[in-house]
Amino acid sequence: MDSLYKTCKNNPRNDDLNQDYKRYRNLLHALIKEAKFDFFKRKIDQNASDGKSVWKIIKTLNENSGEERKEIHIRDKDTNTIVQSQLETANLFNKFFSFVG
Repeated sequence: MDSLYKTCKNNPRNDDLNQDYKRYRNLLHALIKEAKFDFFKRKIDQNASDGKSVWKIIKTLNENSGEERKEIHIRDKDTNTIVQSQLETANLFNKFFSFVG
């Protein structure tokens, strides 16, 4: 893959080469994505009876995503204000889910 990338960079006007590179790059990314999915699905299936282990696996998925954690802002639709504390957020979630079920 690296040598194809270098060859492609050295010949930017070669459309056939660029298409080949993009096809192989996309195939590689798809295979990696599928392998990761299969790996984590297998791990979750193996630990399905142990909720704590499942959440540890899910947490590693989030840590490996490569993205920074984004701050989530919750808006109380009754008062139309943004909730600041974790306690207020928890209370809003409890209020919401108590009416859903």
